Amino acid sequence: MLEALAGQAIYAAQLLNGEMPDDIESIFNVVKVPLFPESRGDLGSECSCPDWANPCKHVAAVYYLLGERFDADPFLLFTLRGRNKEQIAAELRKRRASGTPVSEAPAPFTPDAIAVEPVAPLTESLGQYWGSARALAAFSVQIAEPPVALALLKRVGLPDFIEREYLRIQLERIYPAITEYALAVAFSEHNPEGEPEEPPLQIKDQP
Repeated sequence: MLEALAGQAIYAAQLLNGEMPDDIESIFNVVKVPLFPESRGDLGSECSCPDWANPCKHVAAVYYLLGERFDADPFLLFTLRGRNKEQIAAELRKRRASGTPVSEAPAPFTPDAIAVEPVAPLTESLGQYWGSARALAAFSVQIAEPPVALALLKRVGLPDFIEREYLRIQLERIYPAITEYALAVAFSEHNPEGEPEEPPLQIKDQP
């Protein structure tokens, strides 16, 4: 199950961000491990009351309270299966960090490994001097807010050599500021040049 979740970047990013993906049940279905009971026999219940109905009103009340708890903290679904939120995050980071097989590791860099493309003389490339020699028709850029805030920072975590929390706090302020500024530049309607007058956040050094 964890391997399947780690293999899906968007799911892993949301879980590491402390968010439960809305359609996470689809991943459980793919690996044939249902997230919820699929039949009445999958969920057993007993009550000491004299009511023969199953579920009786007492068991129904327990189901209702469980539903409320799951709505408040969906990660309890993992806890019931033996893994809490912190354990899930640690396992996902471990699997994401070691996701590239050794056989697919990049070859070591050497100057001889650089592929040098022939460059046409300037007199033969004046028509493309201010453009690109390659077609950009298939190149597209999508400008939008990230689906998960601070996903990369929370997935990678802080380096081991960072002992103070100051860097994490600064990065958590800088990432949203950069996103906000980029969106303002892209969609600004007030500035004819498409740029806001001032950046949304000024970061100051702290000793």
